[in-house]
Amino acid sequence: MQILRRVLGPEADLERTRLNLESLKMLEVVVALENEFGVSIPEDAPLGRITASVDNIVAYLENLSRA
Repeated sequence: MQILRRVLGPEADLERTRLNLESLKMLEVVVALENEFGVSIPEDAPLGRITASVDNIVAYLENLSRA
């Protein structure tokens, strides 16, 4: 995902099972996803779980698009 490369930088290993993001990076990812995909991620959403891996991010966005 290009958006993750833009936020996390080119050195980020997106193939890892877990992204292990710090809280500030989690927020940056969430804001970038909201802007890129025109979605709203609730403030009480489990950001740690959503941003834990690329697969989790994709699954969450897919669920949002179905709602």
